[in-house]
Amino acid sequence: ELMRVRFSKTRFGEHQAENWWKENREKVYERYNVRTSQRASSAASTHSA
Repeated sequence: ELMRVRFSKTRFGEHQAENWWKENREKVYERYNVRTSQRASSAASTHSA
């Protein structure tokens, strides 16, 4: 179960991290076998933060 993704502040600015996540979210979910129901809740929590 994927709970959180943290980005290094020394490597990513806020907008860079958001863009990276948008581009790579599906790859991360596939790599860590995150189920579809978890994907929806993770995406919702990302937008509310």
